[in-house]
Amino acid sequence: MNNSSGLQHGVHAPLWSKIVATNLNTVLATVSWELMEPEEGRFDFSLVDGVIQDARGYSLRLILLWFGKLEERQVHLPAGLGQDKPERFPLIQDENARACRP
Repeated sequence: MNNSSGLQHGVHAPLWSKIVATNLNTVLATVSWELMEPEEGRFDFSLVDGVIQDARGYSLRLILLWFGKLEERQVHLPAGLGQDKPERFPLIQDENARACRP
């Protein structure tokens, strides 16, 4: 469902009946960290709750693909998170527990 564009209220509404019409029983939907935690420490599960309810309403199974890893490109992260990485969120640590790059 829309690859990595993520969940958005109402965007998927027209897709559900098309999915059912093709005789599919399982849907893969993406969830990005930034949508579930728009700011560090403030969580919003309404988009995920909505897509779960929609899938159930059409008797479809749902697989959620999580986008939210810390990487060199700060994609799908909550606002402000990662600005102080790798000190705060080291990607890799050496044998002395010092942050290092891959």
